[in-house]
Order: sequence, then C-alpha cells, then structure tokens
Amino acid sequence: MFAARLILMLFVPLAYSLFELARLGIATAHSSSTYLPLVASLLSMAAIYLWVWLLRSDQSRSFKKALAAWSYLIAYLFSLYIMGFFGVRGLWEAYSARSVIGAFVGFFWIWFGYRVLYRLWLLSEIPNRLRATS
Repeated sequence: MFAARLILMLFVPLAYSLFELARLGIATAHSSSTYLPLVASLLSMAAIYLWVWLLRSDQSRSFKKALAAWSYLIAYLFSLYIMGFFGVRGLWEAYSARSVIGAFVGFFWIWFGYRVLYRLWLLSEIPNRLRATS
C-alpha cells in the first residue's frame, strides 16, 4: 500500500517534467528541469517496484537484494533533488523576483520532497517491523 501511494506520488514530478519539456522545448540547456526529473522519476518508480518485489522473495541474502537496496538509493536521491532543485531554487527565484506564488510553489516542492522521503522511510521500515513481530 505504501509503495503504491509512493509510486503514484512520483507521477507529480513526472507530469511536471513533461509540462516543462513541452513548454521549454527539447533543448538540452534545460535538462535539469526537463530530462533529469523525467528519467529520475521513471527510475525511482522502477526502483521502488524492484524493492517491494525483492522484499517478498524467500532468499535471505542474495545479490538481487543487495542490488535492490542500492536501487532504492535512486528514489532517495531523487527526493533530495526535488527538495533542493525545485524547492530551494524555486524559493530563491521567488525571492529574487519578489513572487509570492513562486514562494508557494517552492514550499510545495519542499513539502512534496519531504513526503516522498517520509514514505521511503516507512517503506524501508516494513522489513524491520516484520522481523520484530515474527
């Protein structure tokens, strides 16, 4: 349930990056707000799916589980990117342009990145709680 909500949450930066791609065009000069969030959100969705799929496997230690743990880092770094690039940069640009709406957008991205981090933490705590109850 947590993974499904988390994957659905990652459609927001995916849609935003598609909107920015349509607005700014396919030039690589805007890759930090178009291509990078697009690819990172898709990779994060795949990493979360891989994480949940391999948590359900029967093997106690394997190369696949180690790979899933490292792939989980993609979603973690992407949530930090959302908070840092979209949020803090948005606040800085809003401060420079004296824009209240831009400040709200920056605060939204910081809140959104925090929510993604919080759900990632909840998802990572599920195996620990299962071990504690069994």
